[in-house]
Amino acid sequence: MKFPRNPCTAITGVAKRHRRVNVRCTLMLWVQNSRGIEMHDLSFPVVAPEEVLSDRFRVHAVSGDAMEPTLRGGRDYALLAPVAAYQGEGIYLVDVGGSLDLFRVSNTFDGEGGLLLSQEKRGGAHRLSREQFQALVVGIVVADIRTRDERFLRRR
Repeated sequence: MKFPRNPCTAITGVAKRHRRVNVRCTLMLWVQNSRGIEMHDLSFPVVAPEEVLSDRFRVHAVSGDAMEPTLRGGRDYALLAPVAAYQGEGIYLVDVGGSLDLFRVSNTFDGEGGLLLSQEKRGGAHRLSREQFQALVVGIVVADIRTRDERFLRRR
């Protein structure tokens, strides 16, 4: 049995017969087993806008160019969820002695639970224990807010 060439076509079944078909293709996993090919939907649930615009999150203005091109200083913003410990790989807001800065944090897999903090433009990385990280972490970036036109963000 062969896997479908175009999963979207296989899902809708009508894309080949009709020219104008709006196909919403989600991330699908095709698994071949003893029963044939099974399709598993790996889509994430949609987050309601009122969940994003809640008191649980904080918007942080990106400053400096250390995280470019991912986050542009002076133009982009990060939507943060407060955390008190390492929650997995991602971009975190960390208190670095009187100022807050964004770092990409990853596990070192050294057997001691160490963490590696780095920034995209600045060379080098900082190695911290999880206890040290817990004392400095402020939040984790849950969404990037890329500014398209700053004129509309300025107060008049």
